[in-house]
Amino acid sequence: RLQAAEEDERHRIEAEEQEAGRLQAEEKENERQRIEEQEAAILQAKEDERQRIEVEEQEAARLQAAKEDERQRIKAEEQEATRLQAAEEDERHRIEAEEQEAGRLQAEEKENERQRIEEQEAAILQAKEDERQRIKAEEQEATRLQAAEE
Repeated sequence: RLQAAEEDERHRIEAEEQEAGRLQAEEKENERQRIEEQEAAILQAKEDERQRIEVEEQEAARLQAAKEDERQRIKAEEQEATRLQAAEEDERHRIEAEEQEAGRLQAEEKENERQRIEEQEAAILQAKEDERQRIKAEEQEATRLQAAEE
């Protein structure tokens, strides 16, 4: 009976040792899985961070390109404004020159008209003088003929 009890005790101890070994192996497997899950979570977090940084860098590049586009647009607008201002200034000078030329031509035309009038007046005075001389000569001839008749 004691021998049977010892055999039962030995089987119980073996069963407990097997159960302890099984529990220990299960605990090791659980620990291994927990470590794998933590490593996978760390790798996923690293990948998420890499992608977040990549997206931020792309957005920064897009913003920089938009900023450069805006700078170029402003520069082009300033150049166009300068070109238009220069064109306006050229047009203003052209108009001033045309007005000066028109004034010069008008003054020249007035001077020509004044000279033409003076020449006409001189011609009229000369014609009157010629007529007066002709009449005087006729009167003198008539007086001479009358004196010769008498």
